[in-house]
Amino acid sequence: PTEKITAFATLIPTMLAPISMALNRGDEDSARACLELTIENLDLEPKFWKPHIGMILEAMVQVASSTTLDESTRQLALELIVSAAEALPSACRRIPTFATSVFPLALSMMLELD
Repeated sequence: PTEKITAFATLIPTMLAPISMALNRGDEDSARACLELTIENLDLEPKFWKPHIGMILEAMVQVASSTTLDESTRQLALELIVSAAEALPSACRRIPTFATSVFPLALSMMLELD
């Protein structure tokens, strides 16, 4: 199983491309659907995502930080970050910028007023 996971892990950037494409064309509904599926997949097979966790978290911090996006889109990006931290805690701890980027982001999102 580990060999299969490693072989397919190279596809992760391609699997994340639809999120970026949808956001770039302003289709947040499609982006949210992709984010939901990514969260599900991460929860089902966290080891699959481990080789690219830094790239994934960096991208999701950018999405969650974008105040031009709908709140629900930003919340799903943060949910993906939290899911990654729960499923791959040691991998997230190894990312030097994890705490300094995620905690202020989560706190600022909690403090935002409607």
